[in-house]
Amino acid sequence: MADRDRLNNIVALSSFGIFLVVFGHSYANLTLNDDSFMRFMYSLRSVIYSFHMPLFIFISGYLFLHTTNRAGSLPFAGFVKKNSSGFSFHI
Repeated sequence: MADRDRLNNIVALSSFGIFLVVFGHSYANLTLNDDSFMRFMYSLRSVIYSFHMPLFIFISGYLFLHTTNRAGSLPFAGFVKKNSSGFSFHI
């Protein structure tokens, strides 16, 4: 798979994740009642909440893996130090 195709897939996956977060938060105050639509939305929100955060963690880990060099010689501390020029903490 070409790098451009891989990047397009990650953008599509993160866009889908963002949509799920917005959709899930728009129905944040649902309660179970006798209305079948509300029961469906409550169930759908439960499904969305079961995987939307792991999806973002997966995407960020994938992107971190591919922003370091291919040999993997840049450890996490070096990555943070290299990319935190505006911050004043030391590792």
